[in-house]
Amino acid sequence: PCDASDDLDVPCEGVLAAEALSKLGTGSQCALSENRVALSVTLGSGATIVPGDEVVTRAGVLFSAAPTSSDATGAPSLTTTLQIGADFAGLTASMSATADWAPACSAVAFAGAVPLGAFGRPLASHTWSLGTATPEAMKQYLQPSIDAANSAGAWTVNISRTSLFLASNAARAEQEDLTAAATLEVVLEATNWLGGVGTASVSVGVMPDEEPMPILLPDGPTELSGARGTTFELVVKSQVGEISECRAA
Repeated sequence: PCDASDDLDVPCEGVLAAEALSKLGTGSQCALSENRVALSVTLGSGATIVPGDEVVTRAGVLFSAAPTSSDATGAPSLTTTLQIGADFAGLTASMSATADWAPACSAVAFAGAVPLGAFGRPLASHTWSLGTATPEAMKQYLQPSIDAANSAGAWTVNISRTSLFLASNAARAEQEDLTAAATLEVVLEATNWLGGVGTASVSVGVMPDEEPMPILLPDGPTELSGARGTTFELVVKSQVGEISECRAA
């Protein structure tokens, strides 16, 4: 480690062997400490170097210890193995749903959050799927929504009210219980550039009643301001979702 204020910017090709240079990405930057015992490298865009790769310096660039005279000779080529800690591949994914429970004839959305653990690089991939808690009978109606989100690389899965209604009916028919609720589980799996995988899942209970739950909407301004002590009144109106398309299905 060295004080960044004492670093000297140098061309990376002047201090590193060619094999390492090819993995640093476009726009990479190198800096030597003033006493030439430490080398700092800032990766550029498109870098491909990963933990476990060897980095070799050119001969005479670094000193094994601070030189004691101006004519001190630099060390020969040095080799080190790149590391990013013991848990470098860890990844945490998270997601949410619009509700814990939903009527059969209502739209449901699942949203994923950009996971932590990519070490400043874009994720390699993220994939949506239906979880094991989702009955097999429901999947044929829900899978197209999952496929659409994966094809678009979207961070949100939208299940239409028609799809959920048909899936719910199929699950109840399979169970031979028209009053049973069904479970819709959606899974998000994200992979970072190091191969670390993070998984999150959310389940929504689907009620057998096709009637949608009431919706409250603002009926007027939603941003109000005033001095301390001012009384505000927020007016809302209620409605229910459209169910004609479910009944037609």
